[in-house]
Amino acid sequence: MEKTAKILVTTLVVFLIFCPSAYGESSDQWYTGSLLSPSGALFHKGSVAIEPYFSAALSGDNFDASGEKRRASTYSRHIVNNTLYKCALTDTLSVQTLPEIALWQSEGMRRHSGPAIGDLPVDAVVRFLDIHFGRLHPVFNLFVGVGFPTGRYDNLRASSAATGGGAYVGRFALTEQSSYHLGAGHELRIRLWVNARQPLGRIRVHGTSTYGSRSGRVTLGMTTEAGAAVELAITHRFVFALDVDHDFSAGSLYRADGAGESDPVRRLSSSTSWNVAPALEYNWSPRFGLIAGVSMVVSGRNTAASTVPQFAFNAFF
Repeated sequence: MEKTAKILVTTLVVFLIFCPSAYGESSDQWYTGSLLSPSGALFHKGSVAIEPYFSAALSGDNFDASGEKRRASTYSRHIVNNTLYKCALTDTLSVQTLPEIALWQSEGMRRHSGPAIGDLPVDAVVRFLDIHFGRLHPVFNLFVGVGFPTGRYDNLRASSAATGGGAYVGRFALTEQSSYHLGAGHELRIRLWVNARQPLGRIRVHGTSTYGSRSGRVTLGMTTEAGAAVELAITHRFVFALDVDHDFSAGSLYRADGAGESDPVRRLSSSTSWNVAPALEYNWSPRFGLIAGVSMVVSGRNTAASTVPQFAFNAFF
């Protein structure tokens, strides 16, 4: 599956660069945006976008260190509401935030906690390149921000009940978007993105935490993500969307309380995952739309084989 995903992403990049049917004019096709791809800065000063997401992350299997899928010891479900708020300060600069509220349940619903808030990201988004190369019209955006540790991360009933990481996080991303005429009234929009998340400083944890079951000190590693999304217009209102992305986490260093300076530091394993997210959009105006689909972890290492049904409502003002 990893090989297939890599081939798909490479094909999309080649198509983006060499397809002769890219247009430079603004399209009147309606989109909500795909499930996983980040959207860029808004185009008009004073405009606002609001997009509430509702999802249920279901997980009963894990991918081990060799990439084999194995049955987890417990079944868990996270019900999450994320709402994107974005405001245009200028025609090229927007600010956005994505607060989260989550409910955790496991072991046949016998254990649960929540609702609880997650960590809070705040980003500045600047559209720094929006030009025409003949019939090719790429739009590039740069994201810079900070994630605030507002979610719970220690003194938990179980590690899987965590909604945060406990650290301030530097956030960086680069995105590209282009659209294409395919003929017969169909259009295709492609998004490419890469991001990095760098935790700032070391944190203290107490009791059961995101990182284990003992109090101690944790130094967190960087996480990265790269992906591609396509949105194919079936009609003016209906659009098929598909995301493919690859996540990587460098792992963390953990020293339990009571361990001497000469004792080895426990290294929490790095993890990777390939994710696929098909969805269907319905847009009843240029300003309002609905998207529903499912995000699936199809392969990986040291990660949950989760399935995440979700839907979102998109509104522009």
